[in-house]
Amino acid sequence: MTSAPTDGRPLPPEFHAFISHTGEDFEMAAAITDALTAHHGWNVWLDREQLLAGPSLRVQIDQGLGRSSFGVVLLSKLYFEKYWTASELDAIFSLESGGRTNLIPVLLDMEHSELMDYSPILSSRFSVSGIQDPEEIAQKISDSMEHHMANNGYWSGMLRRAARVGLLWAKPPEFFPDSLQLVDRYFVEFWAGRDAPLPEEVKGDLQTPSLPDLFEAASLYEGKMVAIVGHQGGQQVLRSHARGLHEYVLRIASISEHHRNCIAYVRLAEVAPGTPPDIPMPKDGELAIVIGTVIARGAMTVETGEVYSAVYLAGARVHYLPKLS
Repeated sequence: MTSAPTDGRPLPPEFHAFISHTGEDFEMAAAITDALTAHHGWNVWLDREQLLAGPSLRVQIDQGLGRSSFGVVLLSKLYFEKYWTASELDAIFSLESGGRTNLIPVLLDMEHSELMDYSPILSSRFSVSGIQDPEEIAQKISDSMEHHMANNGYWSGMLRRAARVGLLWAKPPEFFPDSLQLVDRYFVEFWAGRDAPLPEEVKGDLQTPSLPDLFEAASLYEGKMVAIVGHQGGQQVLRSHARGLHEYVLRIASISEHHRNCIAYVRLAEVAPGTPPDIPMPKDGELAIVIGTVIARGAMTVETGEVYSAVYLAGARVHYLPKLS
């Protein structure tokens, strides 16, 4: 349903963090990665897990860096003496300057005052320091990533990039800035999957337009939560599961016989409260009820080559019901 772009455009992030480390610090890097993955739900790029036999090492590392939202740099005195780690640090700085990633330094065997001798630029940044326990380091890294995501437009930026490069638009989409801000504003409340109820002000804004009406008047619903009902259409993709967040991409088609050319793509959707996270994905034709906010509108090309009127939603809740007979 989503496809990788073939025209040279950058792909949206696949990993939350890329771990840069020396060979001597591999065990620490592995322990931190295990904690970030198992205890905090982050998707982490580490050479132990991601490097494949055959393809160029440099190309694989480049791809890992380019597909990661954060570059976690495990700094030691040896780090600055190694060719590969120095190259990775340069690449992370370059990606950060272009707004493609964010650097998180972690000091392993040096004090902050020593870091100034190696890199004055790094010494001016927030860093995780004074900790040697990998679990505690992972907690600090996780807190830093979550804080940045919730307060610096990460989720809205990710959705905007994903919509632009991951969907087959027949023409450029129209984005709604207030709706994108809503994604970031309420991320902690419901997209983070902490079983928190929708805030009262959001409940007050909740409306239930039909999918055709929603497409025609999408701008009227900007910055508000809406509930839509439609038939599940096409294959869904379970992209990731991070910190309780189920990142689904699913296509909901209009239930109206007269508006079958209206569809909604839904992303960042959490299953209904109390529903096990491993429930089967809905099949074609099953009824789906989505609560979310419209962040873009346009025309999309579907698998058959037809052009459909479409809205792109960030979903807070998804409920499935069997197809009605």
